[in-house]
Amino acid sequence: MVKVDVKCPFCAQTASVKKYGPGSAGHQHYRCQACCRSFQVDYEYRACQPGMKEQVVDLAMYNAGIRNPQGLAVNPWSGALWLHEHGLRGGDEINIPEKGKNYGWPLATWGVNYSGLKVPEAKGEIVEGTEQPVYYWKDSPAISGMAFYASDVFAPWRHKLFIGALKDKEVIVMRVDGNTVTEEGRILGDRKQRIRDVRVGPDGYLYVLTDESDGQLLKVSPAATR
Repeated sequence: MVKVDVKCPFCAQTASVKKYGPGSAGHQHYRCQACCRSFQVDYEYRACQPGMKEQVVDLAMYNAGIRNPQGLAVNPWSGALWLHEHGLRGGDEINIPEKGKNYGWPLATWGVNYSGLKVPEAKGEIVEGTEQPVYYWKDSPAISGMAFYASDVFAPWRHKLFIGALKDKEVIVMRVDGNTVTEEGRILGDRKQRIRDVRVGPDGYLYVLTDESDGQLLKVSPAATR
């Protein structure tokens, strides 16, 4: 974590802005120490030639307050983009990212630090000026991967959302109505395997990737989860 001189898009402070990872070409992540908001700066560089320095030609920010994204998918019934992210100890959540909005982190969170202590920058679970998640878990399952079921192959799965759980070692099944989650269930917990990713295949089956030393790709139907 290194202090750099970058102007915060929220409070316009230039000093005491900390850069934190992961940082890759064209993407740098920052947290302003003045207003405690996180933001990302996207840089587009000119082609480098011998003897020439890289030059910043564009700077843009889409939204703020996203902590650690793990899954991204388009809701086929509403057309909205859904994103889910890891909290710390508690606070995994699903959001619908929109331009210019702040989704809370680190000011608003439903979790605490791994030590069990409060997140220093946090002001509560609901903070004015930040968006509330579509759904959240106070006890984090460590969500990973996300797939909406829009196939007609298995009727019991219609209008369902599937999300993997690394810590809870199962697949979360959620009923979706528009942009609202109305029900949550779990499947494949008896296998006791960390779930890394979930996808719906063109054949209508759910494909589940485990995250183990002997990882497996599972082909799942409703009958297999009874």
